[in-house]
Amino acid sequence: MPWKESITPRDVCNLLNEALARDRRAITTLVHNRASCNSSLANHDTIQVRHHKAGDHTVYTIGLIGLLNGMFGVNEDSEGCLEIVFEKDGQDWDEIVRFDVKEPAPKDTPKDAPKES
Repeated sequence: MPWKESITPRDVCNLLNEALARDRRAITTLVHNRASCNSSLANHDTIQVRHHKAGDHTVYTIGLIGLLNGMFGVNEDSEGCLEIVFEKDGQDWDEIVRFDVKEPAPKDTPKDAPKES
C-alpha cells in the first residue's frame, strides 16, 4: 500500500480500532503508558500533556493519544478530537472499548435568535 498524503482523525481511529481488535492487551498497555516530558513540550499549542503537582513542582507526562491529537489541533476548550471510550471495570486499568472522534460541541444559541416551534 502506498504512503498516504493526508490522514483524517477518522483514519487514525480506524487504525487504532483495528489494532485494538487484533491485540487488545498490547494497545491498552501502549495507550496507558505515559512518558515524563519537559515544560516546553507541555506548553505546545496542540499536543496534549497531563500536568499534576508532585510536592512543590509540576510533573508533565505525555501519552500516545495526546501526541496524535496534536496533529489535528484543538477546539476552543483546548481538547483534541481523538478520544478513548472506556468501560469502567473497577480495576486500575479500565478496558478500552474503542477509539472515536469527538463530535464538536453545539454552539450556544444567541439570545436574540428566533426560537423554533
